[in-house]
Amino acid sequence: MPHKANVFHLSVLLNEVISFLPSQENGFFLDVTAGGGGHFFKILQTKENWLGECWDTDPLAQERILTRAKKENIFERTLFVAKNFIEPPTVKIQASKSIILFWLT
Repeated sequence: MPHKANVFHLSVLLNEVISFLPSQENGFFLDVTAGGGGHFFKILQTKENWLGECWDTDPLAQERILTRAKKENIFERTLFVAKNFIEPPTVKIQASKSIILFWLT
């Protein structure tokens, strides 16, 4: 089934995810299933000094994420990678470096 640009996606457990974020002022997180960007953008809105990387293989997801990041003035804190969530990260993920891995489906 082809992906349609006008499909609405409701982010589930959004407030619960936010409530579990560490209190550090600076941080980095990785959303390996970017989709519509609901969790990704909520984290960047909540944590104004954090950087975020999101993955998705869907070109429409990339367009949505990057367009919204520019519109919300958080493009500088956004990295989109056209990558599948089953692929390993390209950087070493260390909890001591304030890096959090979100597996949001």
